[in-house]
Amino acid sequence: MKLKVAKVERLDDVNLREVIGLLEQDTPITKKDACIKLNISYNTTRLGNIIKEFKERKEREASIRKSLRNTPLSFNEKKDIIQQYLGNTAISEISKSTFRSIKKIKDLLVEYGIPLRNTAKSNYFKNVPLIPEKSITENYVEGDLVFSSRYNCLAEICKLHGITERDGQVYRIYLLGTEQQYAYQPYYELADLSVIQEEFNISIPHITGVMARPLVIK
Repeated sequence: MKLKVAKVERLDDVNLREVIGLLEQDTPITKKDACIKLNISYNTTRLGNIIKEFKERKEREASIRKSLRNTPLSFNEKKDIIQQYLGNTAISEISKSTFRSIKKIKDLLVEYGIPLRNTAKSNYFKNVPLIPEKSITENYVEGDLVFSSRYNCLAEICKLHGITERDGQVYRIYLLGTEQQYAYQPYYELADLSVIQEEFNISIPHITGVMARPLVIK
């Protein structure tokens, strides 16, 4: 028996902008072609409503962004942005949901010493993100939140593993990225995020997409 495959409509912002542009050019495409590009059933009324709602939404968003442009971030906005970013949400997506500029979001992260994730493909030795000097500290306690430069992800301090002549204080950490495993790193490869834990009362289980480490450490 042949199964019917559900049609996946392409109503994302990028595709809608492209279709609207094609409809509004000097030699516009047909409404039927527009429906095909959006992968929707041929229905001129629905097509018109989709385009109208999209334009109205973009006008509202532009108006909100304009009203917020020169206003400082509130405490709750800062907390929301930081929690989203620590939960691996892309800065561009945070900008969309908060109506704040990408620059303002990056400035906030820099202000609190939160390293910007390296978007290039990285591994333990390649494309390792730089840690701001003000974010480096030698002393951690169990439960402190840190950013691991080597693994390009959040991590939780488990305990002090030892002190070596070459690397100084080395910590056992639990990686909160896709790896979800234990690792060992010297203090200078970790960014201290305990300040934002305290100031914004951010706990690891509350960070979207991040799971806490197992309670029992073997």
